[in-house]
Amino acid sequence: TSTKVKPPGMFDVVFYNDNKTYHQFVVLILMQLYGKDYETATEITDMIHEKGKKAVATYTYEVAAAKRDETVTTARMNGYPLRVELEPNSGDVQ
Repeated sequence: TSTKVKPPGMFDVVFYNDNKTYHQFVVLILMQLYGKDYETATEITDMIHEKGKKAVATYTYEVAAAKRDETVTTARMNGYPLRVELEPNSGDVQ
């Protein structure tokens, strides 16, 4: 008998817009923690601002949860209320 292994589910790391977290801070987080270049990070941050939320990266659940936690911890250490959540992969990641 053969057992088929199902690939792990992928999860989006989703950033939410707020009125307190500076645009430039979000750009820096995307560059430092998610490996985005400045132009891409700026475009993503603009989309978060315009649409209210945006998936910024997709990983397996464990990696996505670690990235979310690292992002939230860094934001809180800098006094920002940035909201970050995980959602099943939507296919809408830049």
